[in-house]
Amino acid sequence: MKKVDKLLRIADRTKSLIDRTPRSKRKGEKFNRQMTQNINEYKRIREKKGLLDRILRRINK
Repeated sequence: MKKVDKLLRIADRTKSLIDRTPRSKRKGEKFNRQMTQNINEYKRIREKKGLLDRILRRINK
């Protein structure tokens, strides 16, 4: 369950980053760098497709 918790934390962080950033700044370097970090971290610890579904459900709430 530890990996799931970590993935959900990344999902929350990604969602809050998207929510915090005004639409006009979403193409900015800083935003892209943070998003890339989140995505790479997620890819590193993802194991099963089921985890991906949970993350997407959490993001799209």
